[in-house]
Amino acid sequence: MDTRRLAAFIKVVDVGSVTRAASLLHVAQPALSQQMVALEAEFGRALLTRSPRGVTATPAGRILYHHAHVILKQEAEARRGVAHPELLVSGEVSIGLAPFSTATLLSIPLLCRVRENFPGVILHIRDYFGTVLSELVMNGVLQMAVLYGRGPIRGLVFEPIADEEWYVVGAAHFFASQDGPMTLEDVAGADLLLPSRNSFLRNRVEEAWRQAGFIPHVAAEIESLHTLGAALVAGIGISILPLSVASELKQMYAIDFMPIEKPNMVAPLSLCIREDAVSTPASTAVLDALRSEIASLRERCPGLHPHLPRKSV
Repeated sequence: MDTRRLAAFIKVVDVGSVTRAASLLHVAQPALSQQMVALEAEFGRALLTRSPRGVTATPAGRILYHHAHVILKQEAEARRGVAHPELLVSGEVSIGLAPFSTATLLSIPLLCRVRENFPGVILHIRDYFGTVLSELVMNGVLQMAVLYGRGPIRGLVFEPIADEEWYVVGAAHFFASQDGPMTLEDVAGADLLLPSRNSFLRNRVEEAWRQAGFIPHVAAEIESLHTLGAALVAGIGISILPLSVASELKQMYAIDFMPIEKPNMVAPLSLCIREDAVSTPASTAVLDALRSEIASLRERCPGLHPHLPRKSV
């Protein structure tokens, strides 16, 4: 099996276009098309559905997409192990962290721990919007993820971490007349600065507004924490963030935050892995390190609770 064809197949599925994939891979479009035809001939099944709008993976193609990621990771680990036999644990491990969540606070401690104990392991950390982390774990793109939700999703295992408390965040003057926790009624008419619609945070906030009988007004969709901080200081609107993230943002910008009650706004964080994941020494070492850092995070991080409050959204 030609692993270069597998890598090209992954790129075609990711971008949904043979022409665009050829451009990204710096190969001629006819040559890439021939590779895809050869791959389908090798497996004896159609792997791609072709249409004027682009290409998508067939059911058989989705299965190959998952295995292709695993095969390419194993090939990379084999090459690295042969090149550096002195490193007992080596390889690449991909992790997802829910953006704008307490999970992002795991990145630096985890990098330091892995760097110190397993210098032969290279971490790939994804903490940006635009992707569904559980789908990436299911497809084998990620080997593990700390994300919102508890499942269940067939084929995935969710290990509950904690319930994350969310706060109202805004310019300091926004809270001038407040001397205690806020209600949704207090902020229902404010302009909101939130991530795009496909994010858990955005969906949960809009759901809370609607359940309370209000119509949310999103003034801007922002997916950069630094841009969000600057927009809050400028008074463009308010946002809803976990206490830990709000605290980090306050160290950089003149903002403030306050808890929400009636109802409390919380969201469950979980560690997600594939049920039938193929473990490697590197992924096992990183998973153990991640679990240790999660335990440490629970102890040091405000706004994380072991149980969901009775009244919650």
